Amino acid sequence: MRKISIKFILFFCTIFLIIACQNGNNQSANDTNNCQNISHDFGITEICQKIEKIAVLGSYNLAQILSLGYQPYGFGGYFGFEKGEKITNVKEIDPILGNLITTEPYNLGNANNPSLEVLSKIKPDLILGETRNQTQYNFLSQIAPNLLFKDRTIKGKWQQDLTTLATALNETEKAQTIINNYENQLNQTKADFTEIINNKNQVLFLAGNGLNDSLFMLSKNSDLGNIFSQLGFEIITISNDNSSVTMPISLESLPDIGKQADWIFILGYNTDVKNKSNSEILANQTATIKQDWQENSLTKSLPATLNNQVYFASYALWNGLNGAIASEYILEQLREFLLNY
Repeated sequence: MRKISIKFILFFCTIFLIIACQNGNNQSANDTNNCQNISHDFGITEICQKIEKIAVLGSYNLAQILSLGYQPYGFGGYFGFEKGEKITNVKEIDPILGNLITTEPYNLGNANNPSLEVLSKIKPDLILGETRNQTQYNFLSQIAPNLLFKDRTIKGKWQQDLTTLATALNETEKAQTIINNYENQLNQTKADFTEIINNKNQVLFLAGNGLNDSLFMLSKNSDLGNIFSQLGFEIITISNDNSSVTMPISLESLPDIGKQADWIFILGYNTDVKNKSNSEILANQTATIKQDWQENSLTKSLPATLNNQVYFASYALWNGLNGAIASEYILEQLREFLLNY
């Protein structure tokens, strides 16, 4: 009897182990079936879980997740904020996006060189970075899946990146809605600008900290140039290279190039942010180049200057952020510039 009992016990134990193994295999199979390979600019990342905790490096990726309705779990930026474990003064995270943050994300330090120690500690589900994080990619990938993006200022790139990110988050329909809304905003703004553009539509984009400090032009191949092209403007360029986004320009060549411009938009990028509020940071970006422009005899003689059609804007907003949120701000400011409301 005892031998029979032992045999039955062994039999049921064996059956239990078989079932357990099968369930484990099924679970593994299900996990594998739920995985997706996401191609990004620096590789292919396998994602096998629902993404909830996103560590964000840089304002570009921050804007992308905010547009999709997500908040940062951890954030590393370029502007100054407190040095604590969490960023409690969220409005100081970014001069443009700070007001859209509703959480207190973990402080990852500078986006260019984020704290690997903090990232390891908080265990995010996903890390978003840019080209500057390429050298850290192997280390970051050991902590969590990574999506790294480059060339954000190229025409159409933010839409591509948004779609990639949305695929990882299972939010592709939302991403398409965002892109459609962006196109609708452009069409509406174009209709509003029809009368003022008419026969004068030549636009010159300049960017720099000062007139003698690495001044360059933006082309129609840039995201910003594409926005203006779709509104009906013609972007002045000095290069036949269809892939060129920016072109260096000397102060001495401005009279010849600038004489064609009906409007000139100058993007300042003074990055001195010490002890400055967000509003001061944005105003400070254009301070140096605006003063240079107003005092220089070459720039004062340009037709656009004489016609009061020179406008100064933040490089951080107009060409440093890119995406749906930035585009909305740009169109709003453009209305203020050209329609005076």
